[in-house]
Amino acid sequence: MARRGVRRLVAFAAGPVLLLLASGAAAQLGSEPSRDARSAAYCSQRANIGGYYDTEAALACRREEYTAAARARALDAPPDLDEYCESMASEGSAVGPFSWRAFVECLDGVLP
Repeated sequence: MARRGVRRLVAFAAGPVLLLLASGAAAQLGSEPSRDARSAAYCSQRANIGGYYDTEAALACRREEYTAAARARALDAPPDLDEYCESMASEGSAVGPFSWRAFVECLDGVLP
């Protein structure tokens, strides 16, 4: 009998925690994908241009993107330039493919 009471107490206490976790997961699903995830989508699209998936092209693209991402993180771009170059590197789509290489090229063109 005492065990049943403990189980009910645990179930009662776990309910709100589970609801909080579920709401956090739902909020996370509604957010924009990261630049890194969008960069991976960009490389996937480039590797698939010829109608088949070119693994070598995908790997070469990912190497370029990793290098450019590291360089972009080292640059200290003001928020307005960051936003401008992001729109250029993603062709205006906030959730579409994004190229770190294009982002860095844009920053190189506008930063002193």
